[in-house]
Amino acid sequence: MVEAAAVGAVPFEGSIAMAVESDDPYRDFKQSMEEMLTAHGVVDWAWLEELLVWYLRANGKKTHELIIGAFVDLLVSLAAASSSSPPSSSDSS
Repeated sequence: MVEAAAVGAVPFEGSIAMAVESDDPYRDFKQSMEEMLTAHGVVDWAWLEELLVWYLRANGKKTHELIIGAFVDLLVSLAAASSSSPPSSSDSS
């Protein structure tokens, strides 16, 4: 999944870029992004953009459609999770 020569420095502390052969690259990209969110938490939109840009730069153009699809699905999952969270006590009237 990752082209080692294109990776350079990993901008996310504690993260490791690895070259991987995959039978399901979409699933592997999405799982990898989910692991990054678990490890680092969703900081803000700028952090999410940095994550996406890093995946795109670290991988060949033939995988960009899969990466963008996994990223969009991840955003949809985050939005669904936040909308299904119970309201905080400060939201009650």
